[in-house]
Amino acid sequence: MPQTCLLAEASLRRNYGDLSFCPQDNAEDLEKSKRRSLYRLQQVRAGFGVLEGGKGERDKTVFLQEAMLPPAFGSLTSAAFAVNAQEKLFAAINVEEHLLLKACGNPEEDLDLVSRVRALEQDLADDHHPFAVSARFDYLSYRPVLAGSGLHLTLVLHLPMLSFLRQIPKLSDALLREDRCVLKPLTAPEARNPGRIFLLSNASSHGLGDEEIVSMVRRCGGKLDEKETVLRGKALDGSRESGMSDQVWRSYGILKHARRLSVHDFLNHWSNLRLGAAAGVLPLSLKQADDLLDCAPDSAFSRDGLETRTIPYRRADRVRQAISGG
Repeated sequence: MPQTCLLAEASLRRNYGDLSFCPQDNAEDLEKSKRRSLYRLQQVRAGFGVLEGGKGERDKTVFLQEAMLPPAFGSLTSAAFAVNAQEKLFAAINVEEHLLLKACGNPEEDLDLVSRVRALEQDLADDHHPFAVSARFDYLSYRPVLAGSGLHLTLVLHLPMLSFLRQIPKLSDALLREDRCVLKPLTAPEARNPGRIFLLSNASSHGLGDEEIVSMVRRCGGKLDEKETVLRGKALDGSRESGMSDQVWRSYGILKHARRLSVHDFLNHWSNLRLGAAAGVLPLSLKQADDLLDCAPDSAFSRDGLETRTIPYRRADRVRQAISGG
């Protein structure tokens, strides 16, 4: 799979046929959806922990999944987020849809992720409360354009060169028009997209089989990876005069010695660090760079029992330890 790919996620959207959909903000229906979803999940699946309305602490290993939740998740009183970190399975309840089921893993596992999220769907299906489905449009969503099988495959891509050269908007338009895929930035708390991370997924599932969707997203991911790799090779050609090479080494030095790192600063320098690791310029493997992403969210440090204001200092300590052992 593409070197630019950090993570793959297969997701399924489902709504209960007897309840109004989430954006209608019917408090009674939302509460019914939440109650029956959690009850069914706890009946058929072990190992899920539940966060309700953004309360509780998220495990640091699910940073990318956390970032893909809507910004208002913490204030949604009828929402819940169920996590099985060991199996990398997730169920977002009353977040846009009544149920948004997810399976996450390595990009090369994309077909297996689809199988796992389909299995979770089967376990949660309830004959007494069937999902909303139409003979013409298949499974229904609060947004008509999302009607269909409800399956979406998402690749989380690191595209620093395409972002730096401002090619993302043009590529996004072309992918949607020609390949029926959506490319959008992964926004993060406190910043727009300092990590230059993007989400690639199929725009629609209507009339498409699971394997067709996987093949389509794979193909688009390959196109983006090829363009990014060509630009990276030109920018990091080993020349001492390379401006991008200088940025890569500066970020390596900052992360190796910094005493304080905000989320924005960390992600900005992490992006350059990963770019250098992918190009073989830095004394750092791609896996080491990817593992550092666990340091991005403040929730990674919430269990230390110290004040929130100390998190930037603790983040810097952890990054220094990971890169240089000190």
